[in-house]
Amino acid sequence: MRRWPGLVGWVLLLGTIAPARGQTFPGTVAWQDTLQVGMTRVFVLRPFMLPRTVQVWLDDQPLDSTAYRLDAAQGVLVLADSLSGDRLVVTYRTLPFDLSPVYQLYRARTLPPAAETPADDPPRRNAPTTTPPFASGLQPRGRITRGIVAGNRQDVSIASALQLELSGEVAEGVTLEALLSDADVPLSPEGTTQRLREFDRIYVRLQTRSGQVQLGDYDLKLSEGALYGVQRKLQGALLTAQLPGAGPVRRLTIRTSGAVSKGIYRRQTIVPVEGVQGPYRLTGAAGEPFVLVLPGTERVYLDGRLLDRGTDYVIDYATGELTFTPRHLITAERRISVEFEYTTGGGTRSLLA
Repeated sequence: MRRWPGLVGWVLLLGTIAPARGQTFPGTVAWQDTLQVGMTRVFVLRPFMLPRTVQVWLDDQPLDSTAYRLDAAQGVLVLADSLSGDRLVVTYRTLPFDLSPVYQLYRARTLPPAAETPADDPPRRNAPTTTPPFASGLQPRGRITRGIVAGNRQDVSIASALQLELSGEVAEGVTLEALLSDADVPLSPEGTTQRLREFDRIYVRLQTRSGQVQLGDYDLKLSEGALYGVQRKLQGALLTAQLPGAGPVRRLTIRTSGAVSKGIYRRQTIVPVEGVQGPYRLTGAAGEPFVLVLPGTERVYLDGRLLDRGTDYVIDYATGELTFTPRHLITAERRISVEFEYTTGGGTRSLLA
């Protein structure tokens, strides 16, 4: 490996002294990255960042240093799990170094003297070398589940599940994130918690500085307005491109979606009963009494205010029953409306946006 004497000392010295000279940083390079926040919380930027020049905005709201962790030498930014948003903007300055990402001190090692090989012995061939998997920089992680299912009315069966996650940089400025799941475990997401982890999500996402493309399962959210808001769980392709624009149009974002809807959208008004917290049954558009609600698609409004799952209500997705917690007393004067997606096992619907 190459040896860079005093490199770490120069990086620490410039990162400490440069901010004390004002807002000018001669010799440094200014950057601004616009990223889309999805399932990942780790963002790989550029190495040798000046920590005091880093400024972070999430959905046009500035963040302080307690909302994220920064590795300035490697250029890695990690958002806190408690934050939620869609668009992340990071501005910073870096030192103009173009070095290998691995550094270590060179230590000389004395090789043993080569043994004399008889002339009649054939020369030995070098053993073939194997390339380890994921040598391109992808970081794999996942889990394998094995179980035995038994009951008084069924035979013993074996249940299994495999969930594999891949993330990392596959090319210069191109980041890959993938989730592959093959589940055969009789588990369904609970409707009593505020955060759901779905086992049936399969997607591949490629992200660059100018946009991203996602194939597979994704959540589509368009225009959070009261008249034309759209929020769906889809399965298809989502393309997001950010154009610099010119004139009065700056930072134009184009989002294209073509997918198959996993469920049927419905908005239902529930007539409350005096003093009854539930359960209230969700029905289909044609009045079907038994529908399967897609986990995480429900939005419950009480008197026009959006409620939180697990805190204000609980829901049984298998039976479509909604029950309110004692935090809100249900009376006959209350106005209750629920937006959700459900499936009946029929055909699918396509959606273009």
